[in-house]
Amino acid sequence: PEAPPSEAPASADAPNDPAQVAYEAALTERATKIEAGKKRAASLSNRFAQWYYVIDAASFGKLRPTRADVVSKPEQPGSNPAAQPMPAMPMPPR
Repeated sequence: PEAPPSEAPASADAPNDPAQVAYEAALTERATKIEAGKKRAASLSNRFAQWYYVIDAASFGKLRPTRADVVSKPEQPGSNPAAQPMPAMPMPPR
């Protein structure tokens, strides 16, 4: 005796899980963005392929400062007299 099928089997082309549908949509969107990025990169490479400059190391050093040039150590508290709080104002006589 054969058991009657309760439901028709779902086709492989139409997934029923919403998470699976969202995942596949995200995959398709990502692939589209990657392809568009590759096309843009190729376009820009062709556009700017002949634009380049050769500079010496000294010029490069001037253009790109080192971390020591940009960052300084913080001042110690109390070393800057201008940063000291003002003394309290004397009270007027009564």
